[in-house]
Amino acid sequence: MSIKLSVSLLVGLLVFMICLPNTIKLPATHEGEQNQWHNLIKADYGQLRDFSNNQNLFGLNQEQFEDLLWKGLLKAIDFHQSPKHLNAAQANKWIKTQFTANSNLQHQLPRPKIVAATKSKAFEAYTNFQGFWHGRWKSVQVHHHWLPVREHYRKISENEFLLGFQSCYTGDGIGWNYVVEKEGEIVLLGFVYHMTSEGSIAFGNPHYAFLNSGGQLIWVSDDHIYYEFTCTNPRCENGKHYVITGGGYEDKNKKPVLVSGFQAIYLSQKLQLPKFEVLALATYDEKENRFLESRVAPTTESLEATIPGTEYVNETLRKALNKISKLNSIPKLLQKIW
Repeated sequence: MSIKLSVSLLVGLLVFMICLPNTIKLPATHEGEQNQWHNLIKADYGQLRDFSNNQNLFGLNQEQFEDLLWKGLLKAIDFHQSPKHLNAAQANKWIKTQFTANSNLQHQLPRPKIVAATKSKAFEAYTNFQGFWHGRWKSVQVHHHWLPVREHYRKISENEFLLGFQSCYTGDGIGWNYVVEKEGEIVLLGFVYHMTSEGSIAFGNPHYAFLNSGGQLIWVSDDHIYYEFTCTNPRCENGKHYVITGGGYEDKNKKPVLVSGFQAIYLSQKLQLPKFEVLALATYDEKENRFLESRVAPTTESLEATIPGTEYVNETLRKALNKISKLNSIPKLLQKIW
């Protein structure tokens, strides 16, 4: 009986192996994975070091670069799991009510529509930002370099896996976008290290993103949101451009409240750079579904907004936003729109 059973199992196994689709890939060996990983790190480190010119990537060596990439990933995962998590509905509401119809916009915004992220959609969204970017953040000129998305499967924990990453030089630091699979769900994460002129870390900025139907990204940090996308419409700017619209938020009565707004446009070519625009906000009454009053926009000098991949701004300046004065009436333009 046992011999017959063993023969049956053997025959079944052979049939199963013959019928396997030829598209299935065998898992890479541990050594092969390590070689691929180190080759990707070496390529990114070399390109960003060369792009940073005399900064020499803040004196970091390849091993330190790799260490920061992995530590940034772990910190971004922790932030995404924190109780301070801002949900997609709240972020979208701010964009729709405060930004899409704002009269101070230099570049119009598509209304956001959150979609479920997939690996391919996440890679495509990140790829849109690949390349060189030149713009203004406040009064400072910025020059960024986003590298191609690197596909790499790497275990993080029992239920978390890295699927790919994208490295960036930000002028005052380095950063990464990550694509992570967590319990079957695709999560978009990021981390930026802002460096001092001496080459030490000033601070780190973890963030996560929601993916929109048009490939736009809504990045969320612990006190800011950033609505980002690229555009190739020649009526807007010359050549491909990168639009960043967002604002700072604070917790008031255990509820997040948007307190500042801004828009920056980065160009793929070193042309005449668009100015950094400070956006005036309006107080929105959810019960009455209308704006009650507008806010006086903070000056560029008083606006603190630490975006992934921008110059370091003194942390204490953000406190100035807490005392934004209010007007008594709604701008007529907003009345017409809403």
